[in-house]
Amino acid sequence: MDVPNGGEKLPLEEQDSIQSYLAPLDLPPDPLQAANVQIVRHEEVSRRLASHMDSRSDSRAGQARGFLPAVATCSGGLLQLFPYFFVDDVYDGLHWSFFVSILALFIFGFIKDYLLHPISVRDHCRHGNGAERVAEWERIQEGSWGGMWMAIMGGIILLLSRLFSVLDYLRA
Repeated sequence: MDVPNGGEKLPLEEQDSIQSYLAPLDLPPDPLQAANVQIVRHEEVSRRLASHMDSRSDSRAGQARGFLPAVATCSGGLLQLFPYFFVDDVYDGLHWSFFVSILALFIFGFIKDYLLHPISVRDHCRHGNGAERVAEWERIQEGSWGGMWMAIMGGIILLLSRLFSVLDYLRA
């Protein structure tokens, strides 16, 4: 595709990719040619379009990245339902579900903080004189504090939701 006003000619593969990008619009020939000229004439527009088309080709990677949060959300919701299968009374299930939720929040907070601070072990272990165990213990403590913080905050939220449901029941 030749560009008026001294523009450069694009490589054939880029011309094809621009054509395939604009094809679903089903434009008449004159506006299609004008769009092509503008895209080719402005390098920044061409780069953004190429970047956008590359990101569209990585849609499988995006789907794979979205799979983990979907699985985590489903398993997190099912985790709270799990105790109800093993109790005879709904209120017992509610209490066990509360406990399972708090435990899951603690484990999540512990793992999150434990994994986010791996450098502290390497910083304390320069000479190998037993400081490695001390640094690992500090890392476990950081993870425990993170787990307790998540459990406390989650517990407060769970208790507030329980309070609001009781108040809603009393109001009705």
